[in-house]
Amino acid sequence: MERQGEFLFADGPEPTILPGDPHSNFYREITGHWRLPLGDFVRIELKQHSLAHLQGRLELSHAPDFPLDPRLPLRLRIGTLEFSSQQIINWSLL
Repeated sequence: MERQGEFLFADGPEPTILPGDPHSNFYREITGHWRLPLGDFVRIELKQHSLAHLQGRLELSHAPDFPLDPRLPLRLRIGTLEFSSQQIINWSLL
């Protein structure tokens, strides 16, 4: 069994992982398929959730599978509260 080689690391600050750009092609494609304002500040009315209303920036909780199929639920979040696109009764932009 061979020994593992040495890892070399560059000095510097830890890399920062930023959220996806809500105006990227991927976000626009998802927004078009599900007709939801990803990346925008919204007020959402939900069914079958511990909270009836949420306000904040609408984000993906998990990326959808490909090919994109709007008949499947989209996993979303506002802040740390997660929900499904199928739980949305109504939404409005803030």
